[in-house]
Amino acid sequence: MKNRYSRQEIFEKIGKKGQQKLLNSKVVVVGVGALGTTVCDLLARAGIGEIILIDHDVIDQTNLQRQTLFCEEDIGKPKASTAKKYLEKINSEIKIIAHDDHLNNENVTLLDSDVVVDCTDNIDTRFLINEYCKKEKINWVHGAAIRDKGTMFVFSFGLNGLNGLNDSGDLPCFKCIFPNISQGESCEEAGVLGAVTNIIGSIQANETIKLLVGLEHEKDLLRLNLLDNNIDKIKVNKNSECSVCAGDYSCLMSAESGAEFSIESTELSNFSKFTIQKCKTKAGWSAKPKQNLKLNLDAIKQKYETIMDTPILLVIDCEGEIIVHNYGEILFKELKDEEKMKKIVAEIYDTGK
Repeated sequence: MKNRYSRQEIFEKIGKKGQQKLLNSKVVVVGVGALGTTVCDLLARAGIGEIILIDHDVIDQTNLQRQTLFCEEDIGKPKASTAKKYLEKINSEIKIIAHDDHLNNENVTLLDSDVVVDCTDNIDTRFLINEYCKKEKINWVHGAAIRDKGTMFVFSFGLNGLNGLNDSGDLPCFKCIFPNISQGESCEEAGVLGAVTNIIGSIQANETIKLLVGLEHEKDLLRLNLLDNNIDKIKVNKNSECSVCAGDYSCLMSAESGAEFSIESTELSNFSKFTIQKCKTKAGWSAKPKQNLKLNLDAIKQKYETIMDTPILLVIDCEGEIIVHNYGEILFKELKDEEKMKKIVAEIYDTGK
């Protein structure tokens, strides 16, 4: 009798042994946007036994141009848990776990797996992934896309599937290749072609499968220019002066950077310290708690005029549009007065405690 993986198994590089390896594997996908939806769709269909999805964002209408798992009725819903719903319809035989949360140095152990696939658009998250995977010897596959261009690289820090090899000793980490990189333009600012994210995501999924079954993975940095239909392979080397390769895992140890403000109130015992800083995309300001929180969104929406209400965030109107995430991050899209922002953050934390 045919099984759902028969066309994959008859490919001699996979076979029944390789398919069983996939079914026994665990993969974490960080970011369930354009790259992430392509990656987890392909991995679910390929029979990866357990897929963990991590993303704190919600689906926006502009996402539908390229984020392949979502449709119009999903606008406003959390990306990770919505993707989980569709993936379970695609393959009911595998395990899908969704975390509607952002990855940080307090929940970074969620990355424990056979392979981590980086589909985020946040540079700080990439540095965190790099350090944890380097420290814990976990393979991870990097991908990025903007405009008509994309990049992909495999960081093989762990064991390579069936052959059990660990070849990470002389290979570069993310910081070796991008030592001084900062948050660049976002898709919101520069745009991106859906075909670019689909191609890069497909290559990421393919490299993940190669790692899991023990096939030789890509060693070069791939750079795609879609308008020219060109893929360059760039050889990269380990940086002998790289602090991460020397064992300095500063992202794992440090809290978020930014100016720290303390609200002097006995009523705010666990909500007293937070940072406010300019968003990396320069599209507004972000307030983040110095420790993980769980805000009561129901209480907050009773106090403020609510523009949008989802299980993981609210959009409220208070001195302009404000996005309140249930884990404590607050985004100011219009307000620029830091003193007013500090006061509003304290009030929201007090209301939602």
